[in-house]
Amino acid sequence: LEAAIYALPSNVPDEEVHSLPLFQEQMVMAVHVAHRLANQSVVRVKDMSNESYIHRNNCEFAGYADAILAEQGVTVSPVYWSDRDDWTLAMIAAGLG
Repeated sequence: LEAAIYALPSNVPDEEVHSLPLFQEQMVMAVHVAHRLANQSVVRVKDMSNESYIHRNNCEFAGYADAILAEQGVTVSPVYWSDRDDWTLAMIAAGLG
């Protein structure tokens, strides 16, 4: 293997691998249109504390996001898990998380 594209963010250096970022991407969240955070242009991590959370089972950034939440003392309550993006979006559209 001479090259790989790795989707998980990591700040841990690996002496056996030379790496460079290809791009930076903002983290976004989806909420129901009537949710208290729906019309905010910016949402701080602390603003998410005590919210109900819909979890994508195969989310590439779950471990990364969990560390950020824990670092800032934020807890969320998982209320639904799914392997399918369309189901998680349907739960959000229904106002369940």
